[in-house]
Amino acid sequence: MNIAKNKPIPKNIFSLLKKNYFKVFLTSFFLIFITFALVFFVIFYCDVFYKFSDLAKDRIIKAPQTTIIITPLLFWISAFLCKKYAYNPFGSGLENVTFALKKLEKYPNKYKKIANFIGFKVAIITFFSSLISTYSGGSLGREAPSIVIAVSLVVSSAYYLRKFLLKIALEIWIYVGYAIGLFIAFNAPVAGIIYVIEKMIKNKCKNYLKIMILSIFVIIILVFLLNNHLAIYPVKNINKINFKYFHYFIFLSIICGCLSFLLLNACRHYYKKIIIIKDYKWHFIPLILGVIVALIGINFGIYSVGGGIRTTNQVIANPEMFGYKEFLGRYFSTFFTFITASAGGLVAPSIAMGAVFGSIYGSFFENIPLLFFVIVGMTAFLSPILNVPVTSAIVIVESTRIDYSNFIILAIISLISFFLNNILQKIYSKIRVKLFKPTTN
Repeated sequence: MNIAKNKPIPKNIFSLLKKNYFKVFLTSFFLIFITFALVFFVIFYCDVFYKFSDLAKDRIIKAPQTTIIITPLLFWISAFLCKKYAYNPFGSGLENVTFALKKLEKYPNKYKKIANFIGFKVAIITFFSSLISTYSGGSLGREAPSIVIAVSLVVSSAYYLRKFLLKIALEIWIYVGYAIGLFIAFNAPVAGIIYVIEKMIKNKCKNYLKIMILSIFVIIILVFLLNNHLAIYPVKNINKINFKYFHYFIFLSIICGCLSFLLLNACRHYYKKIIIIKDYKWHFIPLILGVIVALIGINFGIYSVGGGIRTTNQVIANPEMFGYKEFLGRYFSTFFTFITASAGGLVAPSIAMGAVFGSIYGSFFENIPLLFFVIVGMTAFLSPILNVPVTSAIVIVESTRIDYSNFIILAIISLISFFLNNILQKIYSKIRVKLFKPTTN
């Protein structure tokens, strides 16, 4: 008996490719098709989102009395859609994807275990709830929904077509969706790849080779499709952020990191308290919060509400026009919108808050370009929210189209804010354990 013939052939991606030529073709075609489809669908969503946000701002200016009625009603509809058809007690937006990955650790390739977090139904509800929320005048961003929609459609489509495709774990398709969603949201190819890498490291993923091959494949397609698209936050007056002002930037990053930490934890805490309410009392909450956000928009100005892109671009164009009023308005409108449980994320609002606070902070220093502080503030506020420090820095570089030579200083700022947030999280966790430690009789 020839023992050597009975030895199992080691399986890797290259040996699988040789055995499944036809499935390789179908998988490649699937990736090209789903990437094309997502480009058109997500860009359509982003365009409608931006237009709806502008319509809400126009309503606040022209018909403030109508706003007080329309905003709470649409808040209720947006929140009800998520609560009824896409219930998630752990958070909205990117939290869905994170929890789905954790579920797959216990139940590998069990699509039904994650369908309530990322699936066709979730993509549809996220699409409509987010648009209704922003049309009402809410203050959540479009970037997190873009990623959730991309991940949901990639994973669901791959699962239902699994008989025709290469055997690829659902976890891998999630990371491919990450790459597509982040790229389209910010038109940032390098950030898309780095985002996937940081997420793999954080989740200790072992399928890194397959993930990188597929992610790079879709990124190349996206570069071809979105090559001529404009920057989301175009900055034209900066060549290089000077390191000689770094000590000023450190203090700004610490303040932004603390403010970001407070916002993130307040949002999560009250979101979880509100989402578990099951009796009729819940219906009054989005109505009341809608009135509050409407009043914020009316009294604090249109730049205190909305997704945040227009606010950030206005800060970049004219940093001197913003003050504490706009910052506080956006800070609280974002909080009150998030805890209603409407679909949306904190990414773009956090960038807007960082830009506004950076302009306020920079106004205390003469002879230093305000845009330096705006860019640093955007990075420092974003890092704890996105929870991937290197990606956060690259997102700001690519979405503003500033020179890549600024990446090092922004990466340092992002890491300072990120690690400060981790330290504060650990302190906060210890305090909570001591305050709410269960007692025995």
